[in-house]
Amino acid sequence: MINSSLVTYKHICKHYDKGRQGKKIDKIFVHHMAGNLTVKQCGNVFDNRQAFAHYGVNGTEIGLYVNESDTAWHSGVWSYNLRSIGIELANSSGSPNWTVADLTIDTAIKLIAHICRRNGIAKLNYTGDVSGN
Repeated sequence: MINSSLVTYKHICKHYDKGRQGKKIDKIFVHHMAGNLTVKQCGNVFDNRQAFAHYGVNGTEIGLYVNESDTAWHSGVWSYNLRSIGIELANSSGSPNWTVADLTIDTAIKLIAHICRRNGIAKLNYTGDVSGN
């Protein structure tokens, strides 16, 4: 597994598990940062907590925090962490709406398409529950 060539900032965090226990990537989890953090700030936050994602996106910037070949702790379910890529999107407004800017969404879509192509994910199916990918 290789990382996305779209990355503009790289900061590998110290909290992750090496490898994926033989599991293939078949899910992508998109989270929001609960703040408007730069990709550098997001990586700094992840250095100080034991939960994080593989990538972060703000505007046209993409940060890499955990190599795709390794397991990030972004889902509350370990078996999903082993099979997924986690992406954090910067918010453009705060609670209660937590909106995300269109430019950030557009960049995330490009990143997700790149991840899917490289990992053989032919189709994404959003269901709002664990049956989707």
